[in-house]
Formats: sequence, structure tokens, C-alpha cells
Amino acid sequence: MKNVLIIVGAIVLAVSAYFLGKSSESVAIGEEKYGYEELVSEKKGISEQIEDLKSDRSEIVQDINRLDEEAEEKSDEIDEALEIYNDREEIEEDINEKEGILEDLGEEVVEKESEIAELNEIGDEPITLSAGHYEVGEDLEPGRYVAEVDGGGSGNFFSRNEAGRSNFGVTLGEGERRESEYVFQAEPGDQLELNTSTSFTEVE
Repeated sequence: MKNVLIIVGAIVLAVSAYFLGKSSESVAIGEEKYGYEELVSEKKGISEQIEDLKSDRSEIVQDINRLDEEAEEKSDEIDEALEIYNDREEIEEDINEKEGILEDLGEEVVEKESEIAELNEIGDEPITLSAGHYEVGEDLEPGRYVAEVDGGGSGNFFSRNEAGRSNFGVTLGEGERRESEYVFQAEPGDQLELNTSTSFTEVE
């Protein structure tokens, strides 16, 4: 029994000596030599660096996802801004069109005001003719006149030239399809027919 214990002890000592020898051996990496403990420590350090890199990679992925979300939000904002800009262009075009219409109307107003000013340049006092037939040159001097109903109401006013052809026919008076006043050129020999008392004011 004593001999068996001695043999087992010898084996344990031999194994321990073997592993102790292994741990004391060095390994060459490049120009550097590393012992067993140093290799274990180096491996641990590399593992920690790998874990750090994995953590950094995770953070980078999160940053990329966040930037993608922000880019999508900015894209929506840009689309909305472009829509507003396009609407603004349409509004500006509409404004320009309306301004053009107003400008045309302004020119028409100036033209009408000029015509009214001419009509207001009265020569003599108005001449009033009652209903009947008249001849320019005898009953009314040739010229340019404004004809209007005298004293209210309405009535027809016809003009024919010397050959009997119609110059015009108009209904004077207030209301639909009537003229409150009518400007015409009276030529010598024209025949005038009035259905109501009418005043004639000469204008230039």
C-alpha cells in the first residue's frame, strides 16, 4: 500500500512539472516573444477590444437609423415646402392676371372719362324738339349732339339721310334696352323722327 501511494505521488509531481514547464515556455509572435500568461492576457485584451468594437458598431447602427428617420422627416418637410411654393406661384400668376385685368379696366375708365369730358364741353344751350319730323339744316344745325328725353318718359328717335336710308334708330329713356342719352352726328339734309319731346345738346 505504501508503494502505491509513492507511485501516485510521483505521477502527480510529474504532471505538475509538465504543466509548469508549459506555462513557462515562450512563443514568438513576429519579433516579440510572449509567455503563456502574456498570451492569455493578450487574448483577453483582444476579446475586450472586439466587444468594444461591437458596442461601437451597435451605436453607429443606431445613429444611422436615427439619421435615416431625420432625413425622412426632412424629406416630408421639403415636400410640404415645395407644395407651398408651387401654390405661391399659382397665386402670383393669378394676382398678375388680375392686375392685368385691372390695368385694362383702368385704361377703359380713362378713355370713358375722356369721352365724358368731351360730351360735357357744351356749346350753346340745349335745343328741345317735341315729337314730330325735323330736318337737319332747317330745324337743327349740323353738328355733333347728345340726344336725351326731355322731361322723363321714353320714346323712339330715328335718323335717315337725304336718300331716305336709315342712319340709326334708338329708344331713349331710362330702363332696360333704352339709352339715357345718345351721341350722334347730324349731317345736312338728315331727316329726324321723334316720338317724344327730346333735347339736343351740341358737343365737340
